Amino acid sequence: EKDDRNIELLCGDVSFISESYGGKIYIENKGSVPLYGLEVREKGTFDVVTAAQEFDNPSVGPGETTDIDLPAGIETDQEIIVVPMLLGEVRGEEKKLAYVCDQNYGQEILVG
Repeated sequence: EKDDRNIELLCGDVSFISESYGGKIYIENKGSVPLYGLEVREKGTFDVVTAAQEFDNPSVGPGETTDIDLPAGIETDQEIIVVPMLLGEVRGEEKKLAYVCDQNYGQEILVG
């Protein structure tokens, strides 16, 4: 859950801009939901998950920007899919867990 809602439903409120160059992926949060991290997938037949990485800051709030290093093995001119991760609370517990949104909420970008 997040804010007393099923976290899966919040993925529909996520909006971000992403681009990649100089060995990094840059993110700007354009939505109303804080982003906790990114899952990076190599675009292809199986869209293989390369890495899931939390941001250095606890989260990237609305209007904020951040960057992460490109995962090892990703090369220039390669297409990747950047999928947002949210941080939710476990109902009935004082524990938080990362949740990766469905790939449909991700963005395809070309590594520059």
